[in-house]
Amino acid sequence: MQDDIADHVKSCLDCQQRNMDPRHMTVEPLGTFIIPTKPFARIHMDIMGPFPISRQDNTHVLSIQDSFTKFAVAIAVPNITAEVVIDRFLRHFVYTFGPPARLITDRGSNFMSTKFQNMCKTVGIKHEPTLPHQKNSNGQVERL
Repeated sequence: MQDDIADHVKSCLDCQQRNMDPRHMTVEPLGTFIIPTKPFARIHMDIMGPFPISRQDNTHVLSIQDSFTKFAVAIAVPNITAEVVIDRFLRHFVYTFGPPARLITDRGSNFMSTKFQNMCKTVGIKHEPTLPHQKNSNGQVERL
């Protein structure tokens, strides 16, 4: 069966014209973002780690990047629970720069939690999670 599939892909005109490697095809097409026209109109947020435990008992980094200016903030966190992410995001970003209009995150349980959703609603942020299993769809901050 694998040989039949490989033969079909090799003879498929659409596949050849697009020069697509079937191993890299996405299940869903990636969406496009509207280009922001001012700072903090759209920010991207993700969590990096785990890293070795720091002297302050931090194991992860909450990374935030503005898509207009490319300004980035990296915040050390002891864990990635929704409570900690909300606290650090508010204290180190929102209270300093104001709430962004739109926030792009992956679909991590901390970002999809009711607490995080309520925080976004309370502060007036439109939360836009990326497509599941598509880390490229939040590439702005993935490259940080």
